[in-house]
Amino acid sequence: MIRTGKLCKGCTANKCNDAPTPSEPAIIGCPACDGLGCVHCEMLGSFEISDCPQSKVSDFVDFIQASDLFHQGCPPVMGGSLDQACWFLDAAQRLKTEMDVARGGLSE
Repeated sequence: MIRTGKLCKGCTANKCNDAPTPSEPAIIGCPACDGLGCVHCEMLGSFEISDCPQSKVSDFVDFIQASDLFHQGCPPVMGGSLDQACWFLDAAQRLKTEMDVARGGLSE
C-alpha cells in the first residue's frame, strides 16, 4: 500500500508527513486472510495502524528489493529459483499479487 501511494502519499523515505493517529487510524486489510478473519487479525479481517506505517515495514525493505529483482528474473542468491526457500517464493508471489491488485491489474 505504501509503494502504490495508498498510504504515506505525502511522505518520503526519511520523513513521515501524514502519520495515522489513534483518533484517525489507517485501516489495513489483513494480508494473511484477505479480510476473512484469522488469528493474526483477531478475526477482524483488518488491522488499525495508529503510527507511521513505514516503521512497521522497515524490516521488509531488503525482502521487497530482492522480490523485485526476483520477478525480473534475477533470484537473490546463486542457483536460481529452485534453490530458494519456500517462504521466499511464497512471500514474493504474495507481494507481486498484492501490488497488481493495488495497481488495479487484478480484482481481489
